[in-house]
Amino acid sequence: MMKRLNTVPAAILAVLLIGCLVAAFMTRNAGTRPAATAKTVAGDQAVARDMALFDTADRLAALAETSDEKNQAQEAQRLADHELDQAFATALRQAVAYRVPAGPLRDLAARIDQLKTRSRTRRNASLSWTRRPPTAPPIRWTFSTQREFCRAWPNQREVTVKGAHFLPEDSPHEVAEATASFVAKVLAGQIS
Repeated sequence: MMKRLNTVPAAILAVLLIGCLVAAFMTRNAGTRPAATAKTVAGDQAVARDMALFDTADRLAALAETSDEKNQAQEAQRLADHELDQAFATALRQAVAYRVPAGPLRDLAARIDQLKTRSRTRRNASLSWTRRPPTAPPIRWTFSTQREFCRAWPNQREVTVKGAHFLPEDSPHEVAEATASFVAKVLAGQIS
């Protein structure tokens, strides 16, 4: 019985040692990400603190009465503004240095970049389609003799408008004005 009592503390120590090893193994990567979060929170608090310094300097500048107080208030505003600029520059450097973590988030960021590139390419392609010549060329499927024959018909008017394919859709106002002008001339008896 005495021998069993001597082994109990050793067994307890062994169990505690195994528990510590398991806990250390389970939490081996836990310290890397919270440090960055704490750094970000600290950065946000620094920006908030710098804004508070700037606001305080502004409030105190309004209370300055003597020229010495006004000079000191201006200096305080300048220093607070400089602190704010420094905090902003630090936050900007941290944002530029931020790397997307590995795994699904990095894959998602890469996919977003691919979609942005594809969207930009398609937008540029569609813009090149809209940058057509300002006037529609004569109908390509008619030969010049056919076109001249059609131009000889009475009661018609030829108008050149901007467009590339379907002119009433490309230049609706110009087509509507030309049509309204033609109909008005017909109704006025100027065109028979």
